[in-house]
Amino acid sequence: MGHKNMTVEERIRAALRFSSVPITTGFQFQLLAEGAWHRAYRIALPNAESLVVRLKKKSAYGEQVPYDAKKWRAEYESVAHFYRVANQCRPGICPTRYHYQVDPDNSFTMESDLGETVSIQHLCTEEALDLGQDLGKFYRQLHKQKPELDGWGELIPKGTQLIGEDLRPLALILEEENEGTLRSFEMLAASDLPLNQPQVEKALEQALSSRRWDRISLVNRDLTPENWMGRGGKLTGIIDPVPRLDDGTRYAAFFYHCYTLLLPAYLNTPRYERHATHWKIDTLNAIAEGFLQGYTNGSESLLHSIFLEHLLWLFDEITTHWRILAGDQGC
Repeated sequence: MGHKNMTVEERIRAALRFSSVPITTGFQFQLLAEGAWHRAYRIALPNAESLVVRLKKKSAYGEQVPYDAKKWRAEYESVAHFYRVANQCRPGICPTRYHYQVDPDNSFTMESDLGETVSIQHLCTEEALDLGQDLGKFYRQLHKQKPELDGWGELIPKGTQLIGEDLRPLALILEEENEGTLRSFEMLAASDLPLNQPQVEKALEQALSSRRWDRISLVNRDLTPENWMGRGGKLTGIIDPVPRLDDGTRYAAFFYHCYTLLLPAYLNTPRYERHATHWKIDTLNAIAEGFLQGYTNGSESLLHSIFLEHLLWLFDEITTHWRILAGDQGC
């Protein structure tokens, strides 16, 4: 029987059984949130324990989701890995109980309930700064950890283990990344886009020559407030990460990039429009500022490196959108 014929209660009951949760006296559940790929439900058990189950949806963005056991297993296992490493850095910051199943009939994750997400709309500026600082301190600690996994990039399965998708030497990966940025500059320079070429070229050369990818870190690509738990300016939990192996400074800059540019710019898109009245730009900027303070801990050289990486994220954003526009124009 495919899950299209199973009720939500039947799927949750099967998930509880799979996760060895005793349900002899029943349970209650309610819809907690809905993302593109999963529906999350909070489950209240008779012993007062609370769990969260995420049921894989059969369609996303209006299209059927094809079953992909290998991809989904790597996705769920990478979350398990992130939770374990994060909890070593700060005990209890991520769910300590985590199970998953990849199955054509009922794919899901089951994890500890860390409570309510941070109410971004209710934060004052000081609380937003405090929250950002707490996030910065945590991610700096996480990025300092030596990865247990080999490779670079997206986490993919290798036998029963996970590895980064790129096993080449880090210096070679960095060289290729920098060459790609220079090629993008040449493309823009040859276009009709108004561009102060000498100034842009000088800034890019400074940023690229200053890059030092000498440490691989476990990073999180999903930095949206939807996945933070806490109250006021205090961070109590992080859930639903999208882990990869990358440069920590680069992803500290990505956090700053997201909160000063991407999220404010994307609040009118279908993905984020429901947050448009709650995620005030001043609050997002205060979180970004606090993050830099917490992450750098007064290090001017680290702050400078983050700003240079932010420049490269910004340039990548410009070239990506230019390619889209050029394509639309048939160029």
